[in-house]
Amino acid sequence: MNERPPATAGIVLLLRTAAATDRRGLIVSLGLGSLASLLTPLFPLLFKALVDGAVRSDTNTVTAAAVAIAALQAGSHSSGSYASIFGWNLWERVTVSIDERLVGLTTRLGLVDRAERPDYVEHLTLVRTNRETFQESMMSLVGAMFLAVQVLVTIAILATVAPILILLPLFSAAPVAAGRWAEERGQRALRESALDARTADGFALLAVDPPAAGELRVLRLRELVLERHIAAWERAVARQWRAESVGALVSAAALVVFTVGFAGAVLFVTDRSLHGGATVGAVILVLTAGQQLHNQIGGVLASSGDLFRIVETVRHLAWIERYVDLHEERGAARPAPAMREGLRLEGVSFRYDGAERDALADVSLTLPAGSVVAVVGENGAGKSTLVKLLCGLHRPTAGRIAVDGVDLADTHAPSWRASLSGAFQDFVRFEVLARESVGIGRIEEAGEPARVRRALAGADVADLEGELPEGLETPLGRAFLNGVDLSGGQWQKVALARSMMREAPLMLVLDEPTYSLDVDSERRVFEWFSRVAGTDNPLGTITVIVSHRFSTVRAAHVVAVVHDGRLVESGTHAELLRRGGRYAEMYRTQAEGYV
Repeated sequence: MNERPPATAGIVLLLRTAAATDRRGLIVSLGLGSLASLLTPLFPLLFKALVDGAVRSDTNTVTAAAVAIAALQAGSHSSGSYASIFGWNLWERVTVSIDERLVGLTTRLGLVDRAERPDYVEHLTLVRTNRETFQESMMSLVGAMFLAVQVLVTIAILATVAPILILLPLFSAAPVAAGRWAEERGQRALRESALDARTADGFALLAVDPPAAGELRVLRLRELVLERHIAAWERAVARQWRAESVGALVSAAALVVFTVGFAGAVLFVTDRSLHGGATVGAVILVLTAGQQLHNQIGGVLASSGDLFRIVETVRHLAWIERYVDLHEERGAARPAPAMREGLRLEGVSFRYDGAERDALADVSLTLPAGSVVAVVGENGAGKSTLVKLLCGLHRPTAGRIAVDGVDLADTHAPSWRASLSGAFQDFVRFEVLARESVGIGRIEEAGEPARVRRALAGADVADLEGELPEGLETPLGRAFLNGVDLSGGQWQKVALARSMMREAPLMLVLDEPTYSLDVDSERRVFEWFSRVAGTDNPLGTITVIVSHRFSTVRAAHVVAVVHDGRLVESGTHAELLRRGGRYAEMYRTQAEGYV
């Protein structure tokens, strides 16, 4: 997907979005703006009539022209003002619609690695960057369109004096073409500096991120963070400054060309007037229409940056839409309400884009329905990648994953994920009310305190409510003025409780569930895990736990040992100890560490 969508596709997308957002506002804004565009250029004709009438001492003509000028002024001003009011409101709403569209498009990308592709991230970043000035740019763009209409009307008026004057706009092509070239150069520089801009923003956010504050200070990383931020920002700014400087010089030279043409037109008509070939009013017409044309072209030129910026923005948005359409999952099979056989990985391999080797290679493993499965291994072994494959967040690059015999790739992805629940190692800290932060594990019941309390109890972390100053109504995090910033262990309790909001999932995934917990909370999780392993499960729910603490996994029905991206052994805790393989070695090493 390296080709760029045509500009026309982007403009159609933009107008379609505007019509869907506020059709009435779009029609009224464009209608009134077009009316103002047709009325404003008529002033030179009325000035000509006024002057020629005064020269002939024709009172009626002078009076009529004066009244017409006043009426024209009132009509063009009022229609232009109302067009601006409707337009400003319209494009403000379209800006919000673009945000909503981006959220909708992003959530349609079910595969996490598809949302991490550098080309996708680049287009997304550029849309969001240009979106910050989208409303102002659109007002400028629409104004430029109306100015273009005025240019055409002004050209027609000039032609009534002398047909040769229609050549004057040819000189205006120079600044418009120069403006287009300069903006395209600027947009190319913006694209090329997108990576540096993201890097600079990343270091800036790191510097002001409260969780990183202690480590930054203890390790004395101030100079390093500043150095990386400044270096990346200077590279981005330097690239854009070079492009904009050259563009400004070329645009200025082109404007000089137009000015020379305008001066020649004025001299031409003045000479004709002196020799009786034109009236004094015609000279006034050329002066006013020529200056009007100069201002109109200047307005178009001033707006050209916004014009091409908007075109680029909608091109990026159109690219994202095509990308999402191409990579959206197409599976249609719905998972059954209960698991009968279980999950089966058959020769599964997975490699991240740009990686030189597989993160997982040739993994074959059975997860029986109703079983508790523990995945163990050292950091970087591929445990979290395996979990994301089971959740359908990645698709195998080789092999397949079958759910009750049906390939997971053929399963309706939203339905499969709706049947899952879990807490990931890199869980999100939703900074909302505590009730909501837990409750969004099942969004339909997020507002029900009783259901949230059952989830807390289900995860055996009911003590969390008592630790919060306002209980479940406590605002969490720094997003609120009076928010409570939880400890790492408390945030993990919130994530564990969230995973319990879905009472009957087909698969429950817990990735390092005790990573940040204190000893007492960790013990309760171990006890809970043992209860789950020893309880009958009529729905066939598979519980998958990823842990580096081997005391957690002893009760599991299946222990899968992952090393260097490969499944090296699997079985029960007792079986693996008897084999004396890698699991037994790792278990003894960890046990000795606690002696």
